[in-house]
Amino acid sequence: MFQGIAVLCFIMTWTMGFLYADVVKSVQISVDGVTGQEHEAVQKALEISNDLIKEEVVDEQWLKRMERQGPQRIREVLEPFGYYKPDVTVKLEASDEGSYRFLVTVKTGEPVRIKAIR
Repeated sequence: MFQGIAVLCFIMTWTMGFLYADVVKSVQISVDGVTGQEHEAVQKALEISNDLIKEEVVDEQWLKRMERQGPQRIREVLEPFGYYKPDVTVKLEASDEGSYRFLVTVKTGEPVRIKAIR
């Protein structure tokens, strides 16, 4: 009986360690290539929703998903500024301490301008 309880405790401890191995302590967003309102829009496109933060940690899998979806999200938020085909890269870097940083590079090109409305 005691041996069964010891094995169960080991399995529970191992499982809990596995489940929480990929938690994130902090996330930073570094954006290069845009300024002003465009910069703010790009930062907001990659913000982590409060719904995804539990006990001040974020699951690493959500960050990887954000890394994959980031370029499309950023392209969409730049459209109101006239940038319809920007070149966007999003890279997620991890540190040993559990902190992460999104490195975002945007090459907007020339914005589309409306000269006249008929």
